Amino acid sequence: MLKRPRRITVLLSKLRLGGAETQAVRLVEQLAERGWECRVLSLLPVEDYAEDLAAAGASVGCLGLRGFTNLPVALFNLAKDLKRYPPDVLLTLTFHANVFGKIVGRVVGVPTVVASIRSEIFGGFGRDLLEKWTEPLADCTVVNSQIVGGKLVDRGILKPDRFVVVPNAVVSQEVLNRTARDREDLVWLNVGRLVVAKGQKILLEAFSSVHRVNPNARLLIAGDGALAPDLTEAISALGLQESVTLLGNRWDVPELMAKADFYVSSSLWEGMPNAVLEAMATGLPFVATDVGGIRELLSDQAGNRLVPAGNRQALAEAMLSMMQQPGEELHAMSSENHAFIRAHHEPVVVTDHWEGLFVKLFDSRKKAQ
Repeated sequence: MLKRPRRITVLLSKLRLGGAETQAVRLVEQLAERGWECRVLSLLPVEDYAEDLAAAGASVGCLGLRGFTNLPVALFNLAKDLKRYPPDVLLTLTFHANVFGKIVGRVVGVPTVVASIRSEIFGGFGRDLLEKWTEPLADCTVVNSQIVGGKLVDRGILKPDRFVVVPNAVVSQEVLNRTARDREDLVWLNVGRLVVAKGQKILLEAFSSVHRVNPNARLLIAGDGALAPDLTEAISALGLQESVTLLGNRWDVPELMAKADFYVSSSLWEGMPNAVLEAMATGLPFVATDVGGIRELLSDQAGNRLVPAGNRQALAEAMLSMMQQPGEELHAMSSENHAFIRAHHEPVVVTDHWEGLFVKLFDSRKKAQ
């Protein structure tokens, strides 16, 4: 009988509040419950999640990367860690972890190496080449969306028969009855890093149009990043100081979503955004740009609105249209969104996909040896 893999090392570029990191933590928590011995390594210093991982029984290590000047030291530390705690499976997430993990994992003889690309765009031409050149070193590459996988194939980064789709995991929440909401003061919520990719500058311009039609509308933006000063300036220039609030990084996103009426995603590119999944998990109707794998969640047929990326007018019109929907229809959207998450994105369901993939790849490699 073939041995089943039961020891996994998850390698990340950084361990801090973020989409890929959240998915890694949810997977490790589930695998640990199933009896796996889990270790999580971060190239850069650990900022978040250490307590959550420790509570799940996982060990956490930092490889000491501070920049390219000490990259050889970090890679040496990675090789030493993989030899000291030899995993059955090495899972790498995010660009730097993918490239370095695939190389070092093969050098030290890890039986099964699985890479994961979480977004349709993750850098420029140079990063595309490095992912493409190191792709054969992994047993397969996991993406979180069929659409994203197709775009990576079109760019020559992945091969059609060498990637597997595993959806993101999210915990479903209680669905509130939104028919009872006060329709005069409608709250929109956006969650994400304050960076160009998330398109919050365009969102502010679109919300300015929304606010002119409905002065009672409010917008909350949760997240932090390099564009915080620029967005603060834009809020002032648009005269939205009383209607838009930058909340900074928040750990109570489910509570924020429970208080909101709608979710809006303005991203210019994506993979499968956790924030949209979390909004659906709380039953929030959403308006989103048609990027990454968002179309695979729910289309306009379910009442949610998809608009072209970067089109502030289309975004504003979709938001206004959503605000005009009767409460009964909004509640129906909430129920459909919640049911979709329960069926396809619950952590137990998603971990079944991951574990099945690990077992299949591990057994295949053992048979070939």
